Amino acid sequence: MRNALLPQATALALVLGHIASGAVLVEVISATRASATVLYNAIRQSDYFLIQGIVFGVIVSLGFATFMP
Repeated sequence: MRNALLPQATALALVLGHIASGAVLVEVISATRASATVLYNAIRQSDYFLIQGIVFGVIVSLGFATFMP
């Protein structure tokens, strides 16, 4: 069971990146206030420090999710 679970957990963690990138589109269309909407507004206003902070947070969380199993 343990050997069979490892590829599935890794694939799930890699798919989380696609989910995070799709969240920007969904939040902009539905006009909800979440981190993806803040990222979209930061990109429009060229707030590079906020963009770097949000992207760094997403990268760290995806890294933890990849190495979790």
